[in-house]
Amino acid sequence: GSNRYGFHCGGVLIHNQYVLTAAHCIEGVPSSWIVYQVRLGEFDTTTTIDCVEDDCADPVHDVLINAYVVHPDYYKQNGADYNDIALLQLSETVEFTDFIRPICLPTSEESRTVNLTGKYATVAGWGQTENSTSSTKKLHLRVPVVDNEVCAEAFSSIRLEIIPTQLCAGGEKGKDSCRGDSGGPLMRYGDGR
Repeated sequence: GSNRYGFHCGGVLIHNQYVLTAAHCIEGVPSSWIVYQVRLGEFDTTTTIDCVEDDCADPVHDVLINAYVVHPDYYKQNGADYNDIALLQLSETVEFTDFIRPICLPTSEESRTVNLTGKYATVAGWGQTENSTSSTKKLHLRVPVVDNEVCAEAFSSIRLEIIPTQLCAGGEKGKDSCRGDSGGPLMRYGDGR
């Protein structure tokens, strides 16, 4: 075997000891893979330290995973993943910086039940681009939130079911998240943050 390693999914820091990612990034990986760490503060995977002229970010921070839990109702059906979420507990408490900070989760009842159809959210990651290669720089893109019934209709021909706990976004030709973006965020500003 080779000593190759890499980062294959995104995730979001939600606390100084926890990262949220996709369940299929943990359970759906080849048996030869060992999922053991997360990288925080990354932007350009080809550079040791990310700089814009003389303004440089802190070095990346690799943190071991202490434990993880996959949603108990995670399942795959017809090529789709449902309840596709996992929580990673980090082996150390992360210090927040200008380059490493947690994302806010929609914790209020109002923020979890608001209808976002027609509003825009942002996806981010290092996934495949239009030339089918993974990006070396973190990219982001604004995508529209789509009504679940409209989404279900779009996927009905391939028998992909959309369930109420899912949120549909995207649908504009050539503008979407892709392979390699799994586990990354769908973000929206709210309450000024």
